[in-house]
Amino acid sequence: MNSSSSRFLLSTLVLVAAAGCSPRNGIERPTVGEGDCEESQWPATPNAFDEYVGAGAAVGEKLGEWSLLDQHGCRTDSSQFLGAVTMIDISSVWCGPCNEAAATSMEVFEAIRARNRASWLLTVLVQDEFAGPAGVSDAEEWSEDYGITYPVVVDEAESVRADYGVISFPVFLFVAPDGEVYERIEGKPEDAEILDLMEFGLEEWASELRPEDEIPEPDLAEPEE
Repeated sequence: MNSSSSRFLLSTLVLVAAAGCSPRNGIERPTVGEGDCEESQWPATPNAFDEYVGAGAAVGEKLGEWSLLDQHGCRTDSSQFLGAVTMIDISSVWCGPCNEAAATSMEVFEAIRARNRASWLLTVLVQDEFAGPAGVSDAEEWSEDYGITYPVVVDEAESVRADYGVISFPVFLFVAPDGEVYERIEGKPEDAEILDLMEFGLEEWASELRPEDEIPEPDLAEPEE
């Protein structure tokens, strides 16, 4: 049995059979480590958003800011993705629907990036397979198992989860270029719904998108066996 199959089998044993999953036990809140990198695969924060202030994650609110470690151990800020249409899923390793969404997420990412590079998928990974705090190694394994080349960041202290009012997993947020949340879905949406919402955002805010040549193209090649 490969790593991905083992992960999914474990997930199905611990998930709650519902649209979302709820954690089984309380979580210790560790101190988040340092992980600044000289270079990042992700775009820089646009100058136009230097004064950006966000709070919360309800529809109509400006998205609350975070600075977390990604699957490469690099510090990644939510502000780096302003100026693009972005989908953020808040997930946990033990959650079955989260794994199901991740399994097809690269197909969604490649489809929407072919439309416009000013579009991003992000995963905020909160808990590991035992409902403990997720770490960089969990994000690395998650991205390797599902061939993910977009950012997977870890919410070790569960501060993002608390700020965004996430009670069960997954939660999907769709964010306009100015940081406003225009859709929030509790539970796993179908891929077609994700694409429709992303395409809506690209059309609705076409004039507000940052130039595509300012956005690095992540390596979409299949990971080596």
